[in-house]
Amino acid sequence: MGFFGKLFDGGADSALCLRCGKKALRSEEFFAKCEEAGLAVDRDTGEVKARLGGFSTFGTMMDASAMIAGQRRSQQEIVEALENQRGFRCTGCGAVYCMKCLFNHAPAHPGGGKACPKCESTFELLG
Repeated sequence: MGFFGKLFDGGADSALCLRCGKKALRSEEFFAKCEEAGLAVDRDTGEVKARLGGFSTFGTMMDASAMIAGQRRSQQEIVEALENQRGFRCTGCGAVYCMKCLFNHAPAHPGGGKACPKCESTFELLG
């Protein structure tokens, strides 16, 4: 399995999303995969950012700018893909869903955020 295959494979102990059946990443798995992809992670705040640099280039300033922009886009795509895999557990029934399914298919909760499709409770990050 290549680098990207390993990066997006949740591992044997991951929970499965009730809607799509894909692996939902626990918080530590999410952070570890972000770091493995070369992203900057602040576990205290939960913030994940692109980390630019680590390359050399020859050519014009425009060439360097294009290379940095390409690296930024690539890292942003990785962040978004990993965030979509991040798991959430219903505080009511315990059902697990990935961010992508919650964002696209779960109803809005009257108190804000998304409501569980099964019991209409709120969600917490999958620890």
